[in-house]
Amino acid sequence: MRVRLRPDVSAVVTEGNLVLLAEATGKLHQCNPTGAAIWQALSDHPTDSDAAAAAVGERFGVSVDRVRRDLVAFVEQLQRAGLVEVDR
Repeated sequence: MRVRLRPDVSAVVTEGNLVLLAEATGKLHQCNPTGAAIWQALSDHPTDSDAAAAAVGERFGVSVDRVRRDLVAFVEQLQRAGLVEVDR
């Protein structure tokens, strides 16, 4: 799965949190540190969501299967909010 921000969305990681700005609406979306870690891992491994899940699992001491489920749920939330585009 490849995840990328829509062209009209900006992302900033501040104090361990992820903040996304939908420029078209001016709406801010704030994600917790886990969401920020998943986003960073997806950015570090843009074409390999399994590698991203493994990196987050190692960082937090959580099974890769659990992180995979959380990663998919997180990406689906971002997609429903119109913040990202996903190629599967």
